[in-house]
Amino acid sequence: MQSKTEILHANADQCEARAQEMPPTLRRDFLFLAENWRKLASKSDEAEAERPKSRQTLEPEECRKSKTTK
Repeated sequence: MQSKTEILHANADQCEARAQEMPPTLRRDFLFLAENWRKLASKSDEAEAERPKSRQTLEPEECRKSKTTK
């Protein structure tokens, strides 16, 4: 399973690849979209780094279980 950051980078890569096939006006738009995907990926990385380590090691299902047992 890909992480959120990997998905965002893949979206940016896809926008950049498609930009090469577009006329200049659309190329600029696709490159702008790629830049925004990369910004989102960066923010996702920062949020992941700030998240407490104990939450990072739990799988989503384990995290839900720990919340319901408290």
